[in-house]
Amino acid sequence: MNKRNSVVILDEINNYKTEARTLVEKAKAETRELTDEENNRIEELKEQIKNDEEELKALEAKREEPTTDNGEENKENKRSMKQNFSILNAIRQVVDGQPLDATTRAMIEAGREEMRGMSVNGQIQIPVEKRAITVTGENGEHDDVVSTDLFNVLEPLQHKLALREAGAKFITGLVGDVQYPVMGNGAAAWEGEVTEADDANINFTSVKLQPKRLSATIEVSKQFILQDSVGAENAIRNEIVNAIAQKLESTILGNGAGSNTQPAGLFNGATATAADFADICEMEAAVETAKFNGDKHYILSPSAKAALRCMIKGTNATGMVFENGEVDGTPAISTGFLGTKQVLYGQFDQFVIGQWGALDITVDPYTKAKNATIVLTVNAWFDAKALRAGAIKAYTLGE
Repeated sequence: MNKRNSVVILDEINNYKTEARTLVEKAKAETRELTDEENNRIEELKEQIKNDEEELKALEAKREEPTTDNGEENKENKRSMKQNFSILNAIRQVVDGQPLDATTRAMIEAGREEMRGMSVNGQIQIPVEKRAITVTGENGEHDDVVSTDLFNVLEPLQHKLALREAGAKFITGLVGDVQYPVMGNGAAAWEGEVTEADDANINFTSVKLQPKRLSATIEVSKQFILQDSVGAENAIRNEIVNAIAQKLESTILGNGAGSNTQPAGLFNGATATAADFADICEMEAAVETAKFNGDKHYILSPSAKAALRCMIKGTNATGMVFENGEVDGTPAISTGFLGTKQVLYGQFDQFVIGQWGALDITVDPYTKAKNATIVLTVNAWFDAKALRAGAIKAYTLGE
């Protein structure tokens, strides 16, 4: 039986909350009340969250209790307690002008190493790659911060991205500009058994990825950063992950032109429309005709999803285009980051999202001091591009 620790329990709580939000958002998108089954499930989730939160409190209380009167073991217990990095604790130390504790210093130093020559603006840099970090104590002793205690941003971030769920590639830990290799259609050929392969058949191109700064602002009250609980720590981490995810996905799923400061949106220059099921079939055919025959997905706006739930498959058909989470048998993902009746269809493993460096956090306790509010500016570096033209079709449902 796997031992339940605070990380496992927190992940479970997050999953329960996500499931509950999904049920509510689904009902809203379909402009209806929650069913009895959905209401019952939400009540079950609330009870499970309550039980998990009580288990967390018990774990915290147990961890703070000395296990023995032996001086050496008490000392070891206290040392191990210091190894849990807290973003709230780091923010408090910056706001109060206090010296950083050994664990926070070690975390920030590791974050700065992860920046690999990129500019550092804030007081706190947090590594996003999972690894153990060595902490040197006041007496020169060395301890490790285990990877599960690191500020894990990439894994929950990927879970929140509709693009990642649809199959987009997500590569991390990049350094400098990257030429991502792309194999062309003519890269393979039939040859005789002992005939030397013709290099002319090899057709590789590349897509250039460059780090672009994504900046998200989060406001927290001074009262909140004084909290010293697992729930508060988890809440601030979720806020940071959500802010990055929302900005990243809204940009990629938008219609903005690409530049040196942001990636292009998938709807940039998209003018295609589909009025009925026949038009939708033509959009699918366009992707397949371009020789993209891998797994396909749809990404839909809530309004597009609602429209497809009411669209019949052809003149003599009775089934609806959208049923059971699929568009005519193809998995579909709904997200509010698409515009009105916007639809994406294609092979999303032909789209790549790159990530560079650590999280760089600036703590500003002055700008909104009169409101007893601290402003956190979180900088992260990403880029995103299609690997091959024609793999993803962007269009809008017409009337």
